Amino acid sequence: MAECGLVLSHIMADISAVTTLQFSYLMHNWENQHLPKAAAVINNQNGLTSVLAIIVAYVADTCTGLFNMIFFSTVSHIVGLALYWISARFPSPNTNIGLFYATALAVALGRSSRVPVLKAFLAVQFRRENPNSTAACFASIISFAISNFPWATRFLISTRVMGANLLLFLSGFAFYHHERPTMTGSPLGIYFRVFRAAISKRQLNYPNIPTQYNWKDLASNQHYTNHTRQILLLPKCQFFRWLDKAALIEETSSISQEEQENLGRLCTVKQVKDVKHHLKLIPMWATLFAFGMVKLG
Repeated sequence: MAECGLVLSHIMADISAVTTLQFSYLMHNWENQHLPKAAAVINNQNGLTSVLAIIVAYVADTCTGLFNMIFFSTVSHIVGLALYWISARFPSPNTNIGLFYATALAVALGRSSRVPVLKAFLAVQFRRENPNSTAACFASIISFAISNFPWATRFLISTRVMGANLLLFLSGFAFYHHERPTMTGSPLGIYFRVFRAAISKRQLNYPNIPTQYNWKDLASNQHYTNHTRQILLLPKCQFFRWLDKAALIEETSSISQEEQENLGRLCTVKQVKDVKHHLKLIPMWATLFAFGMVKLG
């Protein structure tokens, strides 16, 4: 019963009918008067989903845990589908636009946890990366089966099935493997660890020899020398080079290198490199996000 609820919840979270119904419904109802605003709702929701995925993953890793975050996000998804049903069941030109913006926020929150949280939770339970390859096939069958129903009926079916799967998911609570949230093993926690370590050692000078960095299992040739003969870490990024200090070993400190790592004052070169690589993508991501935004009104 526990695995049944888990798999069915995964199926409904990945079901293509949700986004298909949403896009088709908005285009169908706002085609004449509010087509630009319909496109804005879709684009803004997709962008918001990507942003919320980062926040949701961090909160799940450090505060709530995977199970609780799946529960909250699924409830939000159900609320969003219910609001779609209300708009289709009781259509009103005066309230539809405001209602759809509230609905987009609820659905975005529900979808944001699908990949970073639900997939990670399923991997923990089944001890593999792809828990169920039949999910997409089953979702396509449901989507095709309800495609000829009225809009209100489609959203009502989606809401009820999602709610039923949430109850099945909760029924297996006692059988799931629960992991306590921790910042140490969190991918997002590494960002805060690197930033905190670099800030705490901001007064240190850059080294003149590469052995002062905490290379650990990484080859010690991934660095370069600037015009002042200081050793800096690749990739080259002038604005974020101060993060290199997070991997500096405090040789004058009274505590050992292992204790420095345990206290969060020392990171590995690999961790610093990964953070710098990701931060370099922010300008491109921001540009694409702004390009996808549609001006309202």
